Parts: sequence; structure tokens; C-alpha cells
Amino acid sequence: MRVEAKANLPRITCRLFCARDLRKIKMAGIASTVYTVICRRSSTFALAIIAGTFVFERTFDTISNQIFDSYNKGKQWKDIKHKYEKE
Repeated sequence: MRVEAKANLPRITCRLFCARDLRKIKMAGIASTVYTVICRRSSTFALAIIAGTFVFERTFDTISNQIFDSYNKGKQWKDIKHKYEKE
């Protein structure tokens, strides 16, 4: 069985979004500031990602610990150690 290619299919073109297109679009004040300060250079963009990851990790860890401590209040060693410590 032979399969023939169909020549009448529409051609799909893909154009990547690049910095040239950003200059043509009028961006809002905060978006243009973020782009100018952070996203324009690869090094500052990478640094912003690393810093954002660090801040997210510390915030997530702190909130998770607070939720765990409130859920397990009275069951942890820090809550009951005064009963067992000798002075």
C-alpha cells in the first residue's frame, strides 16, 4: 500500500516571540519596568530566577512549619519537654 503526500495542505509557519516584537507593543508601566530591569539581560534574568527560588523556598518552608506546628500542638517535644526535664 502506497501513501502519497498531499500537496494542498496549508503551510503552518511558526514565528518566535522576540525582543523586537516587545518594542512594537506598548506595555504597561510595571511590565516595561520589569522587562527593562530584569528580563533584558540573561544574567540578570538568571539571577532573578535564583533569588526568587530562594525566597519562595524559605517562605514555603516557614509557612509549612507553622501549619505543622499548629496541627500538632501539644504532641511535639517542644510542647511537653517541661514535664520531663529535671531542674
